[in-house]
Amino acid sequence: MIDRVIQIRNRFRVPVFWAGTLSFCLLLLPPCPASANPLELALDLFEEGDWEQCRVECRRVMQTKEHAPQAHLLLTIAERRCGIDSTRMLQALCEDNLLKGPELDLARYELGHALRRTPTKAFPYLLQAFLNAESPNIFARSGLLLADIVDASPDIAANAPGLIPQLLSCRPLWTGDMYGELESLPDRDRARLSGKPGEWLIAFYRSQIRPTIANRCTLEPSCSEYMRQALRKHGALGFAIYGDRGVREPEVVSARQSPVKINGQIRYQDPLHHHDWWLQKETAE
Repeated sequence: MIDRVIQIRNRFRVPVFWAGTLSFCLLLLPPCPASANPLELALDLFEEGDWEQCRVECRRVMQTKEHAPQAHLLLTIAERRCGIDSTRMLQALCEDNLLKGPELDLARYELGHALRRTPTKAFPYLLQAFLNAESPNIFARSGLLLADIVDASPDIAANAPGLIPQLLSCRPLWTGDMYGELESLPDRDRARLSGKPGEWLIAFYRSQIRPTIANRCTLEPSCSEYMRQALRKHGALGFAIYGDRGVREPEVVSARQSPVKINGQIRYQDPLHHHDWWLQKETAE
């Protein structure tokens, strides 16, 4: 079984998050020969990112009733990757005591991620995943999503004393891939049409200009991503927020705080929510 875990960790590179997570989950399975494990093919398909065939194999495994909770979890994740709403299935896995340990943490994280458009519903699941996670990957990712929710709705953390300092302390764990995960979230309702022209300019820059000059930004998120987030969140005011970032960049780099390694390059974390909190507070008042 240990060899199987190592094999998955070495083969499953994109995204790296799932290698560590599934390693924890596999350790919970009873030891048995690989050929006798009906979940084996489903795991292989999951590793390869073949979500459609993974769904088929998971359903076959579930019919045998052997390893059904694990197959159920893989099925819900694979369906989410196919664009299918598996929220109810995830809720059942989280609330019916079908999973334990790292598998339960993974289900809670996935459910919180699925419910992110409704922060009050997503928050409890992400909080449980964050506080109980045995996997460093789930701990870091659930923490980043929690920070994003708390930044937008500070009052939501009122019943979780000590959470904000914990989130602040785990910032060095948030990598570029994790910030990219936030980028893939649906547009928030507060997005403003006044920022759309700027977003179109950024899209043109990323597709036509950046490939020829490479990414030279020393901060994370990159300057174009920072501006995109600012425009989406604050509309045309994002241009001024980006200008502030340009003035601050040499100071942030010289301070060398919160370094993160991305594609072999050291960058320094400078997320938008560190600098627009006063705008959010002003809007709330």
